[in-house]
Amino acid sequence: MDDAIVVKGFREPADGGVGLAEATGAIKVGDVLVCIQDHAFSNLAFDAAVAEIHAASRPLTLRFSRLEVPAAKHQQRVAQGWVLAKEPATTRCRMRLLQLQGAMVYLYKPGMHNGHQDRPCVTISLDDVTDIRAVHDKRKTPGDAKEFGLTLEGHTQLLTFYVSRPAELWHWMDLLKNAPLFEKKKSTSLVATTIPVHPIMVIEQPPKRPTIVLEGVNVLKMGDLNPDFEVRTLVLHSYGKLAIFKDNDVRVGTLRCEAIQDISLSKSKADDHWYLELIAQLPSTTTGHQFRREVVLKFDSEQQGMKWTRAIERIARQCLLPGDDLDVTIDAVDEWTHAHRRLRNDVSDAEYRTLQVEWSSSRHLGDLKLDEKETLTQGWFYVKKPGVLGREAYHARYIVLRENVLYLYKYQARQESSGEMCASTIDLSEIQDIIDGNPSSVETMEYTIQLKTASNVIFTIVALTHAQKEAWLMLLVWSADYYYKETAWSLTPQLNHSTSTGEHMLRPSFESNPQSSHRGSLWQGESISNIRGWIELNGRRVYACILQGVFSYFESEDDLDSEWGDVLAALPLDEVRRVYSTSDTSFEVVLGDDIDNAIAVACEDIKKWMLSICSCCHLVLSKNALGNGLESQTPNEGWVWKLDPLFQVHRKRYVCLKNHELQVSTAPQHGRVLATVSLDHIVNLFMSKVTGQKTKDYYQLTLQCAAAAAPSPGHDTIMDDDEEEALYTLSLSFFDEDEMKEWAQDIYQGVTNANPQAASLPPPTSVAVFPQDLMKTSSFQETEPPYALAVGNARGWLYYRTAPKQRLRRRFFVQYGSELSIYKHELLPDEPSAIRYGVIDCRALLDVHFVSTNCPENAMELEFSTTTLLIVPESDQAAMAWRTLLLDVKRTFNGANNRIDNGVLISRSSTFASQKENETLLRTQIESSVRFAANMQEWDGSKWVANYFVLTGSRLLVFSLAVHLYDEDPDLLSTYTTKQITQVRSLTADEEATCDVGASSKSAFVIGFAKSKLVLKCETVDLCLQLMRLLCHSNGKLELKQNAATGTWGSVNRVASLSRHSSFLLPNPPPALATAAAAAAEKEMPTGRPSRRASMQRRTSELIQRQRTSFIVP
Repeated sequence: MDDAIVVKGFREPADGGVGLAEATGAIKVGDVLVCIQDHAFSNLAFDAAVAEIHAASRPLTLRFSRLEVPAAKHQQRVAQGWVLAKEPATTRCRMRLLQLQGAMVYLYKPGMHNGHQDRPCVTISLDDVTDIRAVHDKRKTPGDAKEFGLTLEGHTQLLTFYVSRPAELWHWMDLLKNAPLFEKKKSTSLVATTIPVHPIMVIEQPPKRPTIVLEGVNVLKMGDLNPDFEVRTLVLHSYGKLAIFKDNDVRVGTLRCEAIQDISLSKSKADDHWYLELIAQLPSTTTGHQFRREVVLKFDSEQQGMKWTRAIERIARQCLLPGDDLDVTIDAVDEWTHAHRRLRNDVSDAEYRTLQVEWSSSRHLGDLKLDEKETLTQGWFYVKKPGVLGREAYHARYIVLRENVLYLYKYQARQESSGEMCASTIDLSEIQDIIDGNPSSVETMEYTIQLKTASNVIFTIVALTHAQKEAWLMLLVWSADYYYKETAWSLTPQLNHSTSTGEHMLRPSFESNPQSSHRGSLWQGESISNIRGWIELNGRRVYACILQGVFSYFESEDDLDSEWGDVLAALPLDEVRRVYSTSDTSFEVVLGDDIDNAIAVACEDIKKWMLSICSCCHLVLSKNALGNGLESQTPNEGWVWKLDPLFQVHRKRYVCLKNHELQVSTAPQHGRVLATVSLDHIVNLFMSKVTGQKTKDYYQLTLQCAAAAAPSPGHDTIMDDDEEEALYTLSLSFFDEDEMKEWAQDIYQGVTNANPQAASLPPPTSVAVFPQDLMKTSSFQETEPPYALAVGNARGWLYYRTAPKQRLRRRFFVQYGSELSIYKHELLPDEPSAIRYGVIDCRALLDVHFVSTNCPENAMELEFSTTTLLIVPESDQAAMAWRTLLLDVKRTFNGANNRIDNGVLISRSSTFASQKENETLLRTQIESSVRFAANMQEWDGSKWVANYFVLTGSRLLVFSLAVHLYDEDPDLLSTYTTKQITQVRSLTADEEATCDVGASSKSAFVIGFAKSKLVLKCETVDLCLQLMRLLCHSNGKLELKQNAATGTWGSVNRVASLSRHSSFLLPNPPPALATAAAAAAEKEMPTGRPSRRASMQRRTSELIQRQRTSFIVP
């Protein structure tokens, strides 16, 4: 099996006999290695497994998996290999793992990064196969992936797959045809025979048909949708078809001459070229309606233009039906123009061709490395509107691929654009097949790609160039194949459809839906950065809007709200450099550094529009120097120390004060936004000076903000009794008092301007002084420490919460496969067992995104179908590492048929009835990890404190109450690793007097560590001795013994004692040492008689050796 480690046999020991692994009987030939220590895997390279076993700590734990099958009379033949397979329900070939098990053939989809998915996508019984046909296609170039193919033909199924070499073809043919001989069914008495194999079929390149009337190379043809001229090869046939080829052999289009109604040859005086326009009126094969199709050819000379005009005219007249007419005109124009909008992609054709070669040679979706190629997975396309024919059916859309969803925007979207801004979406998990547009159909535009669902609903998109189409075709094939679900939601078609013509079907997620729910929510509530309305732009009346930093305008309001409305133009507002008013009803927007590149805007409320533009382009709006108008200015911004109250760390952040908000980012330009504070929510400003004897004095500006919805986690929160309003603080730190006062004054002015009702806000004037000893200990972090996560076994401390009103809890998270486990203490790499208090199933994860409003720095929201979970890493690098990890796990385990509804399970002692089965399972896991649990008292140095102590396989946990054992919310009071225990003993007389144990001295004991000790008192003596023995056993090195003289109990280090006794043994000493000892012995004693010391050592060695043997041999 590929990428699987299987037990093939056992190595015989050097002295003969049977090895320990084989003697136990627990491991058998055929077992599959699935886990090394705590690292479980389904597919792992052999060399990587050997390296991991060598590097693992001892004792080493290996886990094997075994498939128990009933014994068969005949041996099963098992073979597998990667092939290019064409499944019965698809038209394209996909990379598959073909596996033959007995008389069954299985096809598996590739995994995200390696191996294959667990369940087969196609299963075929060879008992149902009637014929095997082999094909050698000589039309393909040598080495082509489809040169050698094999077809299994049955009564109900047909499977074709391709291999790379003839030897593989003959190998698979032999295995498949003879499989029934080795898998004779028990229930039949018929003699099994081989499957008939037909002689190999050789397909040759057919000769050119003698129907060519005219053939031309290097002819310029304008694109069907994008008005760019590209070189084509034209072939005009006598039976009335004009075939269009790219690179002489790739067919990209067809035009039927009998449908041509108008032929126009025009000479352009501007560029001295001849333009041949062919206008055809074509009937739809599905609806019967007529639609217009236009083909434009460009020639350098009159001779070429006239030759093609007359040839097409002659063939078209021969194909005319009675009563039809053909209009032919030849004239000259001053300048030949077109009325179509030209689109351009930022990615060149050379880059697309490189991507296509790279992606076509990949075996897994992870090999495409889409995370590193975000700019290459987006671009301009034309999308076909359902129910409309001709060129008018195609609308320009900017398509962005994110995970398994295609987002269709009306304008070029920015990297941070959300999915809510898009006009529509296509979920690739519903796409069963990706179809290359049929160039032989007259209805197919050049570079067409069709996406078909299981219910024959087809989406049609058209690329701008052939290179873009080929690259995206491979990209969509990989993505749709990985994410497609067999149980995808199906829809009864509402329109007639045709796979060959690529008719676009109506779909609830992809239909005209004015004022849809998700787009309507964008305009709910007041926001200074979102605005829409009628304006005059450079003298033209348009309907404009500003949404998420983009200024766009349309012909009408319906074009904005409708899915199929087109934008006239869109402008990213980060290109704006200046905004200033020219009158009470007009203003100008300057783009870039060129002052002449300005846009004139006229509207009723210019201040509202100017504020919206400034809020999106890093400017602030204020009165001009004369005081008679408005003008934009550079905002107050710069690097400021900001306190993270969750971790008590000051970090340098880039703070920008805008008209309506205070924004904190990681960098000046394109930095990640960490916090956003609306100025109208600030209710108080407080300045202070923190002084200390050991640290440098610094100043702190504290902003007290109101958050009516929920308290801000991670900030110093003040709650009223009715909990209707919460206040959170944001603290900025300075080392210069004047700088602090300048920021305080600017923020105060911004607050009063943004909220006229803030007149009662007192201006910041006084500076309070606080000693450092009264403040929480904090530090200034100049540089951030590096942070990395181990792939496949990531672990680290995170703060998290599952509901807005919950407190943030610090827990240790461990990623293991698709699960993210939650622990209350750090889980060591070699720790055998621990209590798991929560599980997050990443298969149910929908998205992971940063949040910046009323949240701590680097807060991330894990979105599930029914709930959300907030996690807070400790640093910027940790946040990026955890987000990358979670998204990668989501992609890896979120493939076909893996999506589940509820992905968050947290242990709650008060809510065990809400999810009874899951909670019972979690409670059972907790109870199975507990070896000892009891209420005991701990000496804190002055008094006895009652707590609840729990001993697991490797730790001693301390809770305040017994019920907290099953509840994730309470924190641990303390935890102790049993491996670090140095001694377990009874109390001494001095300790009994100090701790005041009285008559219960025998029920108290001491747990010693390297630099500390823990004094505990149990209820009974038996309970005390039981816990002492369990602690010694859990430590692994200690053994509890009683002193016969005093009667007290104490631990003995068995390993240290054994080492001391082993020093008396006589192993072979080094040669130099042996020579020196022999020389000394010769000087001291006569030859042949050992000394008294040597005799005692030998006698002691014999006794110890005899004692060891008595333990081993009964």
